[in-house]
Amino acid sequence: MRTPRRLSRSAVLTGAAVAIGLIAYTAAVYVVVVVLINAVVPVGPRTQLGLTCAAAALVAFTLEPMSRQLRSWLSLSGPDWMLPLITTATGSDDLGGRMEQLTRLLADTFGRGARARVQASLGDELTATWQSPPTGPRSPAGSTTAVRPLIRGGRRLGELTVSLGEVRELSPVEVRMLDDAADHAGLIIEGARMDQTLQQLVADGDARNAELQRSRARILTTMEDERRRLERDIHDGAQQHLVALAVNLRLLRVLVTRDPARARSTAIMVRAALLNAVQTLERLSIGLYPAELAEAGPAAALRLAADASPVPVIVHADVRRRLPTAVERTAYFSCLEALQNAIKHAHAQRIVVTLTQAADVLAFEVADDGRGFDPTLTPPGSGRINLADRVSGAGGQLTVSSAPGRGTTVSGWIPAVEVPTLSPVG
Repeated sequence: MRTPRRLSRSAVLTGAAVAIGLIAYTAAVYVVVVVLINAVVPVGPRTQLGLTCAAAALVAFTLEPMSRQLRSWLSLSGPDWMLPLITTATGSDDLGGRMEQLTRLLADTFGRGARARVQASLGDELTATWQSPPTGPRSPAGSTTAVRPLIRGGRRLGELTVSLGEVRELSPVEVRMLDDAADHAGLIIEGARMDQTLQQLVADGDARNAELQRSRARILTTMEDERRRLERDIHDGAQQHLVALAVNLRLLRVLVTRDPARARSTAIMVRAALLNAVQTLERLSIGLYPAELAEAGPAAALRLAADASPVPVIVHADVRRRLPTAVERTAYFSCLEALQNAIKHAHAQRIVVTLTQAADVLAFEVADDGRGFDPTLTPPGSGRINLADRVSGAGGQLTVSSAPGRGTTVSGWIPAVEVPTLSPVG
């Protein structure tokens, strides 16, 4: 978006003064070439016409240099001198064109043989250079060179260099012009850097939002798969035992009064069916929500899981107070999933689980001494994806580091406050 150019009062006065000076210069050339020569040496009409044409040609060839000289003599303010560059657009898309325009304006202002160059840093390792004129002979050795640093907010962004092509002192007006040009160049470059940073932040935000949407979709899919699995296990396992228990109870009620001896054997069958149903329900409830997690927190629940592990597991916990239920649940199930992955795939001899509570986060780590893997060559499986989704859904961050023969470490952190529950994706 560009704003209309507005001429200041001093710019109008300067333009008028230049115009008057050029008119006076043209009249002076005509008087010298035509009037004075005709007064000293009388000539005929044809010769007088030739003198007039010669005066016109002289004016045509010298009008532009005279215009630049008049402008350099006049006291232009920085904003008036750089009026062609005054806009509100200083984005990264405009940077190249504006720097070329600035260097060209500087080279034209400082006269024939002058060369202007801007070198700027656009990032940590990216630099760019603009120069006007872009080609041509270099300035003679020993010619006057003026350098101005481009500084914005106490940070050096580059430098502005003007080589005059001759040895002379800068006039006060030229010094002011150079300072204003350096300030304006720094403003343009800083605006471009901010625009570039903003674009990168927007791109990162879009990428994170897209990943969040995919993560939410995966979480919902996993929840639905787990619901169906649990429903199938209950139907195929616990329901059969409960149906058998109900049939045997009805039979026992009849036999108690009619055949006490057979009733005793049936009671044994009922007891066995009841034990089978209880064991099946206990097996199905493992991992759903252990009572130790609700009563004593994630450290106690993880120690219980460590006792049942076929691989030696050591649990270190530095958790000084209870945290919101969602935080403890996420930490427990994240560590449990990482622990199960290590038991299944790592071929480890020892696993260490660590929980650490800081001021505003709960950090966890599951480290094994197994065979490890190369993360750059091994795509993440469903276990790692589900684990990352679980942690990111709670507002935290997960890191998996591993190397062949050096084991695997799964670490992460979760905010120690309860985050809003994700709503289904529409």
